[in-house]
Amino acid sequence: MELLKIPAKYNQCGIKVKCLKCKWQLNDSCKMTDKKLNSCEHKDKHRFNLVVCIPGSNNARRMKIIETRSFDVALEEMRLFRQELQIDGYDKNTDKVEVSLPTYLNYAADYLDCLNGVNTPLHLIRMRSVAHIRDNKRVLLLFGQVLKDAGYRIESLQLKDIGDKHVEVFYKHLIEVLKLGNATKNKYMVIMKTFFNWCIEVKDHTGKNPFGKSELTFEKQEKEIFTRAEFEQLLKAVTYENGHSQKYGKKRNYYRPWLINAFRLSLEVGERAESVVELNWKNLIELDNGVEVFRISNLKPNRIKSGKDKGRFIRYIPVTSSLKKLLIDLGYGKKKGTDCPVLDTGAEESVKYIMQLITRSFSHFVEKAGIRNLCLKDLRKTYISHLTGALGEKARIFTGHSDTKVIEDHYLSKSYLAGNLGDFKIFEE
Repeated sequence: MELLKIPAKYNQCGIKVKCLKCKWQLNDSCKMTDKKLNSCEHKDKHRFNLVVCIPGSNNARRMKIIETRSFDVALEEMRLFRQELQIDGYDKNTDKVEVSLPTYLNYAADYLDCLNGVNTPLHLIRMRSVAHIRDNKRVLLLFGQVLKDAGYRIESLQLKDIGDKHVEVFYKHLIEVLKLGNATKNKYMVIMKTFFNWCIEVKDHTGKNPFGKSELTFEKQEKEIFTRAEFEQLLKAVTYENGHSQKYGKKRNYYRPWLINAFRLSLEVGERAESVVELNWKNLIELDNGVEVFRISNLKPNRIKSGKDKGRFIRYIPVTSSLKKLLIDLGYGKKKGTDCPVLDTGAEESVKYIMQLITRSFSHFVEKAGIRNLCLKDLRKTYISHLTGALGEKARIFTGHSDTKVIEDHYLSKSYLAGNLGDFKIFEE
């Protein structure tokens, strides 16, 4: 049977797809199996669900399941349904209507829709990665399943009734059954805490956040950064012969001719993988005094604040002598000012694919080089540690962080700073 779909431009029209088998509102995958809808065994149970919010109410909605499998017909049904509700005052309609209760499952479905930008006002839509949405969905489903296994009627459990005892059941499951490490456990708890905050702030839920009192334990570890010898050893290991890999029954070769330039560029600009891949020659500007810098969008805060890649948050990457040397190797003389990526991969793959390839190949060649178990983001920590050693607190001007605490907690290698105090003197001789 043909899959019911909502065209992208109608995401905000109020028409949803609901499964009469699992009773969940559907997005792109089945809520029970987490599989893509095109592989769902119950397509015949999928129906268009008309959802109309009642003006002036506290999240009250009127719903109507219709039998047609034509979206054009559903649009006309939606128009008529709205008209009937307006005429009858929203509470006098005699059609079969489902009433949306403030249950955990209903709120969870709305939250996942919000993360996907579905049924969300345009100005409130924020960019989220596929991995972020997938993690939230997995944790929300897990919370419901854990409570169901513990004997709670999750189908009718209202948000206001969830308290410390429910949180305790979930917390014990993470520790005793899943045996999660501290970092992953914290991640699951933070996801649930954020969900309840959203319910309170966006959906006007009047209860308290049951996860608000949870104390998370974060283990502070020394930040690992590359030494010059380790980085040079890594670059020497990047060869076609070393690129062969066979994991999970698949053979592949991680080597690409441009990988060495990708690793060098990541170190010299101190940026995340996405910004390294998207760095463009047109971003290179010359200041009045002849000094050159890269002017780029600070992706993370722009996405958090506005939901867009571009915004008022800008980063300036200083063109140091070592970066300038690399740029010359990459074609500075011919390409400066052109609308071309600085990292020329010679391929048409997406930014996401190139990012994943750089990250995975980096870990592969680190292993081949026989050095410490370092990862791609440790290049950014190396850059920021060296920059802080040279500029002190002023380093945050170039790292894009709002304060020095973020740098200290997540990027700064204190051992590196301590190791470079050999010429420090308490008393002048």
